[in-house]
Amino acid sequence: MVANILYLVHRLPYPPNKGDKVRSYHLLKHLAARHRVHLGTFVDDEDDLQYLDVVRAECAELCAVRLHPRPPG
Repeated sequence: MVANILYLVHRLPYPPNKGDKVRSYHLLKHLAARHRVHLGTFVDDEDDLQYLDVVRAECAELCAVRLHPRPPG
């Protein structure tokens, strides 16, 4: 049975180059192989924006919200 799964992660799980991203990415791959995954995540590093299409290919739907750090003061 294919289910719809809402998967929320605190940062874009790609590239899987850090511990939290590695875990999130492999869990996404596992879920997406069997279900329709709707991913909600934040993008905290502008360099990661280039990977949105890679992640989108694994998901039924992707909502990636950019975080803008507050200026000091």
